This record gives sequence, structure tokens and C-alpha cells, in this order.
Amino acid sequence: MHALDRILAYRTPLKLLPIVEEFLHDMAPYESPERAKQFRNIGRRSRTQFQEDVEQDESLNFLLRNTVS
Repeated sequence: MHALDRILAYRTPLKLLPIVEEFLHDMAPYESPERAKQFRNIGRRSRTQFQEDVEQDESLNFLLRNTVS
């Protein structure tokens, strides 16, 4: 059971690819002002803040993590 818990809790590392950063920057004008600011500055946030923001937002989470099969 402990092994399964570790597998379920595992999070792949965050990785901001240049194409994803460009996509978010291009989508910023279509978002709310706060979210647009986040999209425009996603690569400049502190690592801790960046990780917290991504983990709380499913739409960003899948863009910035590799999947595990």
C-alpha cells in the first residue's frame, strides 16, 4: 500500500518550454487582468510561487508537466 501511495503522490517536475511560454503570452490578452499578468510573467516568478500557481490551476498543470503512463 505504501508503494501505491508514493506513486499517487508523485508529481513530475515542472518544465516551462519556450513554446508553452509563447502560447501563454499570446493567450494573455484573452484572459482576466490578473490571469493575463500571470501568463505574461510565468517564467519570471519565483520557483515556489510558480509551482504553487501551477498546482492550483489544472489548465496550467497539464501544459507544464510531463505525463506518466
